[in-house]
This record gives sequence, structure tokens and C-alpha cells, in this order.
Amino acid sequence: DNVGPLALTAFRYSGTRPTVGGMDTFQRTGYGVVFDQWGRLSSENVLINGNDTDCGIGGACQSSGGFTQLRWAFNGRLFALGRYEGTMDPVNGFTRDGILLLGYGPNEHSRVTIEDMIAHAPQTTHTMNIQYTVAY
Repeated sequence: DNVGPLALTAFRYSGTRPTVGGMDTFQRTGYGVVFDQWGRLSSENVLINGNDTDCGIGGACQSSGGFTQLRWAFNGRLFALGRYEGTMDPVNGFTRDGILLLGYGPNEHSRVTIEDMIAHAPQTTHTMNIQYTVAY
């Protein structure tokens, strides 16, 4: 729902994935607030809660997390993004990381992104990723 430059969002997704102990049926529910005043700079803040039937510790568990990010659009195709995120679960405890990302949309239905994921667990590491995404 949009209220001027403010958008309130909610989502839920679920699925099944294989784990060491068997199949895990999971669901995630999230709530967000997006502020986009001028179309160039936006701020997004999201809180997420989830449940898993098998999270790798021999049973079901709950998790939570969220992120805050700033996105700057240089033009209609090129943008930069900085994100700080944290998660809490019984396997890993509280973890946090940051992401610096540069994205480019060569056409309306695709995007190339290059990102540096900066993790702090227990020492700082950098993981560089490049991705080509096609939407249809």
C-alpha cells in the first residue's frame, strides 16, 4: 500500500528443500517500509520471521532477521545499493553482513549485478558475486 512516497509491504513464501536430515518444509513472512521521495534515492527496511521443519539440528526451528538498505539510481538502468542485514537462528546464532552492489539493466527484462558480500563471522571476509537475471 502506498501513502505518498511511503510504501508498506508484506510478503509470504514457502517451499521445500533438501537438508542433511531430510526434506525441510519452510515458510517466511516479512513486512517492509520503503521510502522513495524522488525516484533516485530509496530506503528499504524489512523484518522477516520464519519456520523450518528441519533446520539441521534434528528438528524444527524458528528464525528471524531483516535488513535495511539504501538504493541510488544513477539513471533508468544503472544503480548502486548498500545493505546491512542480520539473522538469528538456533544453528548459527546471530549473524550479520553487509552488501555493496552495482546493478545494470541492459533491457527491460534483464539485469547484471556485481556485489561484494562482507561477512563478520568471526572475522571479516569478502565474497564477490556476479549475476545475470532474466525476468519473464
